[in-house]
Amino acid sequence: MTPVLELSSVSRSFPGSRALTDVSLSIDAGEIRALLGENGAGKSTLIRIVTGAIAADSGSVRIAGKELRRPTPRAAQRLGVRAIYQERQIAADLTVAENVYLEAPPRNRWGAATRHAAIGKAEALLKALGIDLDPAADAGVLTAAQQQLVELARAVSARAALVIMDEPTASLHPYEVATLFRVVRRLQAEGTAVLYVSHHLDEVFEIADRATVLRNGAHIADVDIRAGGHGEQPATGTRSRPATTREELVTLMFGHEVNRTRLARSTAGRGPALRATDVLLGRARTPVNVTVQYGEVLALSGGSGSGASELAALLAGVAPPRSGEVRFVDAASLDAASLDATSSPASSHVARRHGNEGINLHDRARAASSGVAYLPSNRKRDGLLLERSIVENLMLVPRRGAAHVFYWPAAVRRAAQQAVADGNVKAGDVSQRVMTLSGGNQQKVILARWMLGGSRIMVLDEPTAGIDVSAKFEIYRRLLDLAADGLAVVIVSSDYEEIACVADRVLLMRDGIVTAELDGEHSSAEELYQREMAGAA
Repeated sequence: MTPVLELSSVSRSFPGSRALTDVSLSIDAGEIRALLGENGAGKSTLIRIVTGAIAADSGSVRIAGKELRRPTPRAAQRLGVRAIYQERQIAADLTVAENVYLEAPPRNRWGAATRHAAIGKAEALLKALGIDLDPAADAGVLTAAQQQLVELARAVSARAALVIMDEPTASLHPYEVATLFRVVRRLQAEGTAVLYVSHHLDEVFEIADRATVLRNGAHIADVDIRAGGHGEQPATGTRSRPATTREELVTLMFGHEVNRTRLARSTAGRGPALRATDVLLGRARTPVNVTVQYGEVLALSGGSGSGASELAALLAGVAPPRSGEVRFVDAASLDAASLDATSSPASSHVARRHGNEGINLHDRARAASSGVAYLPSNRKRDGLLLERSIVENLMLVPRRGAAHVFYWPAAVRRAAQQAVADGNVKAGDVSQRVMTLSGGNQQKVILARWMLGGSRIMVLDEPTAGIDVSAKFEIYRRLLDLAADGLAVVIVSSDYEEIACVADRVLLMRDGIVTAELDGEHSSAEELYQREMAGAA
């Protein structure tokens, strides 16, 4: 049988680094292959080569037996390659049906591409795939999970031989992941090969047949995930005994074991930092009241539409609340004995002027100048200038309390180098473009930017989505160190293990309301999952 994807001795270098070295890979029809490795292992480069975005320096790529000689995205698509990325490729102003047939719109008997023709054809396709969506609905109002299903249907409509899924479940709720996997298995049953990139090993054991592990750009191993191979399906509702273990995969990925226990930390809670009073989220009619303390890590947990991301955005001043208010209390306005304040003289003056009532955060500019940092869930679109250098991205936020607004190149470079070192950003030089960094290092750049700016409150929406296990724990330790230094940290997360590792308090949210408040230290990932599922029932 001819493999759907066959890479032979593929290598690729970039200025100052070797991304892939002599990598070979073969995937059969109907196989779900996981592609594993830490950030910087070469996964993104491999995907870009297979999709025709870049050419390999050496080696060959064959799709269904045909060589990708002059790689371009269009050439790869003609051979049957489709990719679904973390950032959704959806035309928001078109219908679901028009998005499904975006590449080749159905035509009526007169040869005209019409919305009616697309809706009729899409309805049959969605039904065959078991996707419960109205083909006439506007795609812009769909949830992230629903948009992902539309992209899968688009791949099927194009008769894709190979579907590449890059971190497809980032920010998805567990029940949304289950729906996604059901559709992926239908693709598998029809003979479509799937290259599945994920840092969530529990998902790998749930969906994959085999795994390919990359480390430092080299092919380390091909591992059977499920005994018996992809040609033998388990009985309905069951999974075969895994042929490997989570620990074995982690060791292959990193060359060593990773400690996943809850990280030790100091006592939390040193006075109020943010107060959200009587704010309404989404369509909820019940107001939400939340106080964030200096020195604590507060986790907001809930799937899409729960209100967790909306609440985080309000706390960061991204948008004004439609009711109620959000107030920031500067550390300088608190008792110095209860908080090691490092606020600037300017912020101290503001604090004295406003007192303990705090500053009303009604816009993002005011929040940022007050020391409230915000790391958006879509870091590439909303948090970084990808074409710019690390140093340019670090200097996007003015330093609080700076005596002047002028930047001297030598001083800026020294400050950037120190910030990169403090943030453990793995980069060759601060002049390196951010787009060349791994996802974990891109996130570290954003974090370093706000720390360089003197922020006292960190609001992070899905801070480790799409980041490998080792880099996740680096970020966890960084956040806990910041909290130990007296900063307030708020994270939105759908990763229960993440919450159990770092949170002091957990707010479970659903439909714009807080359904429960839990003690993070004594809440396991299993308990968080069960509590959230009970709330969704």
